[in-house]
Amino acid sequence: MISFVKQLFLNLRFADFLDISVVAVFLYFTFTWLRKKASRSIVIGIGSVLFLYAIARFFNMYMTSMVFQAGLTASLVMLVIIFQEDIRMVIERLATIGRFQSRHQLIASNKTVEALVESVCNLARDKIGALIVLKAKNLLTDI
Repeated sequence: MISFVKQLFLNLRFADFLDISVVAVFLYFTFTWLRKKASRSIVIGIGSVLFLYAIARFFNMYMTSMVFQAGLTASLVMLVIIFQEDIRMVIERLATIGRFQSRHQLIASNKTVEALVESVCNLARDKIGALIVLKAKNLLTDI
């Protein structure tokens, strides 16, 4: 057992340590966020479906896997819609790291968000692709 641990530390690279650290921080923030949200049951349900999908793939259940793939694609779109406010807040927080701005400055007005959503919907309706760029120094309220 001691030789196994010794070999483990001898073969551990800096990239491995960094990889473990990134995943640990990601999981910590994810679980902290889920604990604060009432919608965690939705995420638990999606996690259960992902687990069943993994089992179907492991046992080579072709038809079940195909059904799960279609359902998971729809679920991904559904999750983005359900958590759009949270996703927007996370992206804004990432954009303002290191600036020590107060929380009330991170929240965009409904008017601003509606204008952006309306523009995106118009582009989608007309089947026009677009790349929307928001400056990192500017919050959505500055648009």
